[in-house]
Amino acid sequence: MSVSVIVPVFNEASTIDSLQDHLDCIDFVGECCEVIFVDGGSTDGTRNRVRSPYRLIDQEGRGRGGALNTGARAAKGDVLFFLHCDSVLPEGAFREIEEVLSRTRVGSFGIRFNKLTPVLLLCQGMSNLRVKFRHISFGDQGLFIERDLFFEAGMFPDMPLMEDFQFALNLKLLGEPLGMTRHRIRTSARRFPKGELNRLRTWVSMARLRSRYLKGASPEELARAYGNVR
Repeated sequence: MSVSVIVPVFNEASTIDSLQDHLDCIDFVGECCEVIFVDGGSTDGTRNRVRSPYRLIDQEGRGRGGALNTGARAAKGDVLFFLHCDSVLPEGAFREIEEVLSRTRVGSFGIRFNKLTPVLLLCQGMSNLRVKFRHISFGDQGLFIERDLFFEAGMFPDMPLMEDFQFALNLKLLGEPLGMTRHRIRTSARRFPKGELNRLRTWVSMARLRSRYLKGASPEELARAYGNVR
């Protein structure tokens, strides 16, 4: 199994060194894998921090979806693994990917936040149940997919928000079940503000945005609202 790890970055100078240090210690680095950082115009020195053997390419198209699609088109692996820059993989992650893909063509890790509060426990629990029972995975949950299926599903749609949600819906329309690994990615809770009440408000606001999208609200309208969520 050859895997291309695709990491979208924009002003990630505070996280990219830690991710590369983490990837240096994982048993996948070698002939069968590659890591591609897709830069969306960073101005904080992120670009200069990418080191060999990892690749740096410039994003084409807009938004996170444009970055992910750019990486997918440049990738050489027969499996595409989309990873956030603030993520930490569990031990044996690539063995788990191979195990899931022996049963289905697309899968996800689920998440575990790097800090645990009542609201964050609720959020991660609901997110992981959504993967398991509704077969919908979002960007921070480590989606991996056969390359051919990714392009068959139309790649990530060109929209400023909800690109991962819509892509998951497209996979469901194709009848592709989403597998789930036994262990989870540890991810930063940085998109949540400080304070439990503020975190709860953010989580509810995100759920409302998804509901509005399903009811027909435009991604552009939702992107404007999302800017105020955090």
